[in-house]
Amino acid sequence: MFFPLALLFLLVIFAAGVAVLSVRLLPGSTTARRVFTVTALSMCGVAALLVLLLVSMRARAVQLHHAEVDREVMSYSYQVAQRRQMIEPVSAPAWLNEVDEQFDADTYPSVRVAAQALGRRTLILLKDVAGEAPPEVFQIAQEQVAGRSGRVDRRSTIPAEAAADLSEVLRKALPDTRVLSATSMPPGPRIVSIRLRIPSYSLTRSGHGVETVGGALRAIVEGSSGSASVDTRFLEKLWLSDYTRFSALTRRPWLIARSQGFANSAAQAEQDACDTAGRLLADTMKSAGTPVGAYGSVTLPDDLALRLAAEMRGGRMVADRFVQRLSRPYGDVWRAAILVDPGNDGLVQVLNNLRGAQHRHRASLFVTGFSLVALVGCIVVIYLFLNMATKGYYEWALRIASFVIIAGGLLFVLSLRW
Repeated sequence: MFFPLALLFLLVIFAAGVAVLSVRLLPGSTTARRVFTVTALSMCGVAALLVLLLVSMRARAVQLHHAEVDREVMSYSYQVAQRRQMIEPVSAPAWLNEVDEQFDADTYPSVRVAAQALGRRTLILLKDVAGEAPPEVFQIAQEQVAGRSGRVDRRSTIPAEAAADLSEVLRKALPDTRVLSATSMPPGPRIVSIRLRIPSYSLTRSGHGVETVGGALRAIVEGSSGSASVDTRFLEKLWLSDYTRFSALTRRPWLIARSQGFANSAAQAEQDACDTAGRLLADTMKSAGTPVGAYGSVTLPDDLALRLAAEMRGGRMVADRFVQRLSRPYGDVWRAAILVDPGNDGLVQVLNNLRGAQHRHRASLFVTGFSLVALVGCIVVIYLFLNMATKGYYEWALRIASFVIIAGGLLFVLSLRW
């Protein structure tokens, strides 16, 4: 809008200049001067109306085109989401299975992984509660948790799942030791009892409909030498622990991105995951082609991955996230994973932002060019009219004045452009 207004402003100034020149330069009667002034002002007015008409027609065409492009962008975002299903996830060194086995974490992405970590920590406590000799029997008792309102819910199934995974770890570490699922024998010299509890439990749901179960597992280990307890925390992220099942349940295409390495802070780990997601989604979008047709198409920029990563760091398209702190001998490190919803309105908004920026750039070039051409054309026409009316008496003066006005108008319009 600045360029048409600038052109109108220049036309008004030029019309005022024409009126002044008609009084000072035109020979003849006052009536002739008035006729010339009215003619010049009318020409400027017609030019101004043409500018307004062109801008109005352009705005209407853009509005109709945007409605069509919005439908095409929605279709394109769905194609990107579907294509995402065919791309294999990129392996990340920080997420190898060996990492979970070697280092303790503050939170685990599933009850199973948390129970396995609980089993490894329980093995470390054996010397304190049972002495040097390995036990002959493990007795694992589960804390019974009733479902809400008498129904069986996720909370009531956690103890049994945790007990099974804990037993598996114990059997692998001590294959000669029996693992029982009931406390039928009192603790003895070679008998260790383990009671599983859930000291905390929570259920949340994100804005994208992703449900998260969180809580803690506690193992109370009792032996002939004493007792001790150990805890692990979990935040069930089914999309991270079992993506196949998660995708089947949600029936939607998703993108999972993990931080490639360890980070010194949670923020850095999450940023690394967003950068990975930006690269994956950018590659998918580029393989899908140009979002819309030739007129008004969204040209995917070279820095598309960086732009997408910035959008995700701001929370757009991110349906869920998981940040984990790992305790290592030389200090704590972090890793992160995010769940991206490329089929959500977030991708549509990103494409619309790109399209809007590119459209504004093209529109500004068009309006700037038209303004310059219209300005030069109007001044040339009025110069010819003035030169003819003065019979060439002030030809060089009019040329110099026209050149100065054109140069000033060009500088003025270009200064608004940049």
